[in-house]
Amino acid sequence: MMLHTTPIILKKLLTSIVLFLSFQALFGQNLMNHVPKEAMFIAEFNLGKMDKKTSLDSLGALAFVQDFVRKAPAFIKNPGKFGIDTKQKAVLFYGTGETINYFSLLISVKDIEKMKSLSDATEGKFSLKSTGNYFEIEEKKYSYYGDSLDVVGAVNNNFLLLFGDMPSTDYMGIDPGESYQDRQKKAKIASKAKIAEIMALSGINSISTNSDFKTYYKKDGDIGLWMNSAIGLGSYKSMIRRNPMLKGFYQQIESMTKKSYNTGSIKLANGEMVLDFQSFGNEKMMEMVKDVSKARINKKFSRYVKQDDLMGYASFAANSYNAGKAYREYLTPLLDSFPQLPSGLGSSLFDILDIFIDEEAIAELVPGDMMFAFTGLKEYEREYTSYIYNDSTFEREEVIRTKKDMLPEFTFMLSTKREGDMRKILDALSRIPADRKGGEALFANEGLYYSIPTVKEKMGMDMMMAVQNGILFISNNADLIQNKLSTGYEKAEMIEKKHRKAMRKSNQVVYVDFQNIFSTVKKLPGKSMQDPKTQEMFDLMLANMDELWSRNYKRKDPFKSFVSLKMVDNGKNSLDQMANLVNDAFLATSRRAKKYQDEEMLMPEEDKD
Repeated sequence: MMLHTTPIILKKLLTSIVLFLSFQALFGQNLMNHVPKEAMFIAEFNLGKMDKKTSLDSLGALAFVQDFVRKAPAFIKNPGKFGIDTKQKAVLFYGTGETINYFSLLISVKDIEKMKSLSDATEGKFSLKSTGNYFEIEEKKYSYYGDSLDVVGAVNNNFLLLFGDMPSTDYMGIDPGESYQDRQKKAKIASKAKIAEIMALSGINSISTNSDFKTYYKKDGDIGLWMNSAIGLGSYKSMIRRNPMLKGFYQQIESMTKKSYNTGSIKLANGEMVLDFQSFGNEKMMEMVKDVSKARINKKFSRYVKQDDLMGYASFAANSYNAGKAYREYLTPLLDSFPQLPSGLGSSLFDILDIFIDEEAIAELVPGDMMFAFTGLKEYEREYTSYIYNDSTFEREEVIRTKKDMLPEFTFMLSTKREGDMRKILDALSRIPADRKGGEALFANEGLYYSIPTVKEKMGMDMMMAVQNGILFISNNADLIQNKLSTGYEKAEMIEKKHRKAMRKSNQVVYVDFQNIFSTVKKLPGKSMQDPKTQEMFDLMLANMDELWSRNYKRKDPFKSFVSLKMVDNGKNSLDQMANLVNDAFLATSRRAKKYQDEEMLMPEEDKD
């Protein structure tokens, strides 16, 4: 029986080994297996997918790109010549360490032999040095002590690593007496060690085995993003080194951000660039955000914003009562853990506040939803005092002059369930003088609304406040405050249905109308605005940029949101349009710079600075 089954067992074992080795060979090609676990930010570029939508070669030929790479290494200027595969995925990531922080770029390689010609192609500025398992890429640099070599990357049969380091905030200050040269030497040693670590990484020790990364990281777009919310914790670690007493405070911060991540996916479609964004946190933090997000944007807000001249708006809703509870829950342990404060201060402070503050009453006064809208530009005229020197009396004389300004017209709205109490607050403010000398009040009661005389005096702008229909208004739109508070604008005049729908579906919406902004600003008077180069830039923006949206997909799911940048041409890829916009702006600036140089060359010597 044993003899009969042995060949079967061996066959299965050999099959498993072959499958394992095949899997490892495929797995080894995945660049993500060479991203360290401590990576705080990762961007994965699906170059092959992007190239099908827009030619990467044509983008690389644009003038601003060529100017950018003019001083770049040869393998960046012409990657194909050095065996680099620009049709596969590339990965950019940021990591932190005790001595250095670093950015790294990983790119697939299809022909290592071509990369070996790097030294001859760059006349020795870049060269390869074999380490046995891979080649270090060395860059020849000049220093006061003679020529030196810096390792700026590495390459093997599968991929190219480009590496850039910077001083770590943790490392700075560990030994203040250490010389700059000694710190530089240590940083270079740390960089070489990190490069070796990245080149030797396998899937087992990389970010690809992080359970959160595997669960949440999205790769269905043209560009995938991963951000660890603990990216700022390095500064706290540095603080602990300087002051160990802060350890408890740091641990509280760390517990709040533990397992908190953000993921994104950028899709480059025709006429639109969309960033899908999703946030993840520990269970406690996620519950807190859900509670705070249990709120709606007041649908009455849309009545008071006209579509004509709408430049943009931001609307937001949060449950102020739940937000107060959440702040208390997290601030209490932070205050209690801070070494310079008395033990138990946090819990005692909030217990005392509970006696004097009615949180439910405050939440009714300010439920937590608001909107800020820009509805055009208006001209304001104001008087100001100037002085002239009288040659006869040898004294200064006051002269009242007028000045015209173009300022944005805006409206801010804040919901309230207690109109009477909000009016009492405004009444109280209207009895407070604007300065210590007394006299004019900070607010002036105009009957239906309150004006702010100091703003009128300094800026020539009518600034008004009012409470109506459960909304506190702050605006410089006189027509709205004086004539439209009771009913709002007619349905045909108010903001379009797409905006009203967005505010119903989401508890945070941001909208920017580039067409209205640039067409309005383009018409502004003044020498600087009417300058041909300024007008040219406005025309470029109008020919390419349409509008921007940012909001949650669903009001009940605050963790999924998107940002959409819409371009004017719906038949052309958004990346093409954006790149050409930047390129046209670059060429326009270059033309003006050349024209200035040519004019200066023709200028007589005595007229030159």
